[in-house]
Amino acid sequence: MKTATMVLAGLYMLYLAWRIATARPIGSGEQGSHRPSFLGGFALAIANPKAYAAIGSLYVGSLVEAEQGAYTTAAKVLVLAIVAVTVNTTWLAFGAAIAAVLRDPRKARIANIVFALLLLLSLAPLLISSPLER
Repeated sequence: MKTATMVLAGLYMLYLAWRIATARPIGSGEQGSHRPSFLGGFALAIANPKAYAAIGSLYVGSLVEAEQGAYTTAAKVLVLAIVAVTVNTTWLAFGAAIAAVLRDPRKARIANIVFALLLLLSLAPLLISSPLER
């Protein structure tokens, strides 16, 4: 079952890389394109499964026990909030910085290919690990 899941996940990642590499560049003057609304972005943030996975992995790595007290629990929640704000602010700044590049069709094509290759590169540890390590 584990091997089948890994194969399916790997195939899905290859599919995503292909879709990213072959995606049409965004045109600044395309018909039908519009600026996303705050509400749309907020809904996407709430429904983002990657955020839940990241927060879940943080919670799994940091146990909160009853005898630790409210101050320790509050400190852990504060650290989590700081990490979330820092990551989201950095992602926002990166998105704003790269937006101009993605409006140029030639540069956008190059960026799409680079992003697809980076996605494939992220699979390298899975592909080169021995079956015993999995």
